[in-house]
Amino acid sequence: MKRWIPYVLTVWFSLLVTACGDDADDSTKPDDTSQSPVVSTSPAGKATDVERDAVVSASFREDMDSLTINDTTFTVSYNPLVSGTVAYDNSTRTATFTPDSLLDYETTYTATLTTGITNSAGSPLESDFSWSFTTKIIPGRGSVYLPRTGQSSIYAFGDDGDIRSGVEWPLPRFVDNMDGTITDQLTGLMWLKDGECLGHGIWQGEAYQAIDTLNLNPGSLG
Repeated sequence: MKRWIPYVLTVWFSLLVTACGDDADDSTKPDDTSQSPVVSTSPAGKATDVERDAVVSASFREDMDSLTINDTTFTVSYNPLVSGTVAYDNSTRTATFTPDSLLDYETTYTATLTTGITNSAGSPLESDFSWSFTTKIIPGRGSVYLPRTGQSSIYAFGDDGDIRSGVEWPLPRFVDNMDGTITDQLTGLMWLKDGECLGHGIWQGEAYQAIDTLNLNPGSLG
C-alpha cells in the first residue's frame, strides 16, 4: 500500500496544476460576447417627442464592414418600411439612416440592424438588434396623460410591461372625502365608498330619486 501513495499524490497534483494553471495562462479564450455590439443609438430606445426630421443612427463597439451596412440590413419601419439613405462612418463606427421624407407625427418607429451586418473580420451580428422611438404629437393638440396599467410582466415587445409608460400611481391612490365618497387620484374619478348605500331600489324609480337627493345634499349619506 505504501508504494501507491506517492504515485497517487503525484497524479492528483498533476491534474490540479493542469486544471488551474492552463486556465490562468490561456490566451486563446474568445472575447466576452455578452456585450451588445451596439454602443448607443439615436434616437435612444423608447424615446418620445422625437423630431420628424430625425436621422436614425447606431454606433458600434468595433470596426464594421461598411459594405454590409445598407438599406436591407439597416431599416426603419412602420408598416411599411421607411425609404431612406444608409451610410457608415468608419472613423466613428456609426451607421446612419436618413429618411427620404419627414416622419409622421405621433408614430412609433422601429429601427433594425440585421445579422447581415458583419464586423471588419467578417463575423456577423449574433442576432437582429432593434429599438423603437415615437415622434412628436401634432402641434396644437393637447397632451393626454394616461395612467400606467401597473403591468410589470413582459409578454410581447412593446406591451405595457415592456414600456411601462404613463403617469405613475400616486401614493396614496385613493383619498377618503369623508362624505361617503372616495377620490381616485390616478384617474381623478370619484366613487361611492359604499356601493350598497343606495340600497336595492329599482333604477327607474327609487334609485333615481336617491341620486337626486344625494346630488342636492351630499351629506345625506351620513
